[in-house]
Amino acid sequence: MTKVLPKNVSRLKRFQKFFSKEGLRSLKKRFKTSKSPKEDEKEKEKDKEKESPESKEPEIKFNIAEGKCPLIVLINVRSGAQLGANFIKQFYHFLNPIQIIDIIEEGLEKLKIFTQLPNIKIVVGGGDGSIGSVVSYIKKEIPEWAEKHPPVAILPLGTGNDLSIHIRALI
Repeated sequence: MTKVLPKNVSRLKRFQKFFSKEGLRSLKKRFKTSKSPKEDEKEKEKDKEKESPESKEPEIKFNIAEGKCPLIVLINVRSGAQLGANFIKQFYHFLNPIQIIDIIEEGLEKLKIFTQLPNIKIVVGGGDGSIGSVVSYIKKEIPEWAEKHPPVAILPLGTGNDLSIHIRALI
């Protein structure tokens, strides 16, 4: 028979508790194994059904005078020499904050708020990748604008800015 030292008694009790039926059950509850994809889909569907219409974001209504063209500014603050942060501060002085979208922080999904606005104009500040991603997002995700072709101005903030240089050469 082995001797158990007093300081190891607590370790022994924890070890015994760990391998008892109750200990194993608690471990199973704590670390559930991953479910099958079908079970995951069923849970997601149940969660969607549970969502009430109250939990959705309220619809924003804009009061715009006739003949006015709202301007939306999208800026990638990390483009090029990090100039986007300075430009975004300047735009906050002149425009309503809802009209300014930081691509990195807020994402392009915020553009969907403005889908029903007529005569919209868009300014994209960033490099070639930022501009390309905004234009492709508009084409794929916002069909109302894909048909209207809203004007998109480029504020070149990237390092190369090949797209804006090429467009300038075409004009």
